[in-house]
Amino acid sequence: MNKENVWIGLLEVSTRSRKGVLGNSLGAFVNVLALAKNRDEFIEKVKISIDELELDFVEIAEIELFSERNKNFNLGNELISLAEEVVQYDELRFGDFHTYKHK
Repeated sequence: MNKENVWIGLLEVSTRSRKGVLGNSLGAFVNVLALAKNRDEFIEKVKISIDELELDFVEIAEIELFSERNKNFNLGNELISLAEEVVQYDELRFGDFHTYKHK
């Protein structure tokens, strides 16, 4: 049985409604973290979660184990705290949404 690890990726989403979580923005970029056994499971969890927020999946990039990202980059306290919350609560977490008006 594969062990679940914290994964991280840079997600791009688009909005379905101007009344949604992104307001008047067309889309956003956000770091997303979740426990998963592998890359595919991570992507599937992300897609389910953004659908619940009534957002559309555009792309996810820079997917890797959080431990690898943390080893190779000086991550801020926010991402480290989010990773701890993912483990503690076994729930997916989003960083700050960086919205855009045009593509």
